[in-house]
Amino acid sequence: MSNRASGYAARVQEPDREPSFEEALTMLETLVARLEGGGLPLAEAVEHYEQGMHLAAYCGGLLDGAELRIRQIDAATVAGETLDEGYDPEAPDGAYDLDQEISRLLFDEER
Repeated sequence: MSNRASGYAARVQEPDREPSFEEALTMLETLVARLEGGGLPLAEAVEHYEQGMHLAAYCGGLLDGAELRIRQIDAATVAGETLDEGYDPEAPDGAYDLDQEISRLLFDEER
């Protein structure tokens, strides 16, 4: 996440933690509502717009990651394989080690 979006997120939550998708989306919705409500000074409106764009990009990145994970699960299911070796359910947002999975698929001697 960008410094500005991270800074905004830090004011809203714990400073050392990236917001979840739902938290970032809520922050984005709040910014949009304030912008749509009007009455903000120009500088504040521009700052809200900039923060909103960073949050939108952050949410988009999380969605892209989720879509990739779903495609990998679908591909593995069709091939009769599992992706459990590269998946860490304890990692934030179910992080997935793509490099580890690629290595496993390319160099696994059992294939």
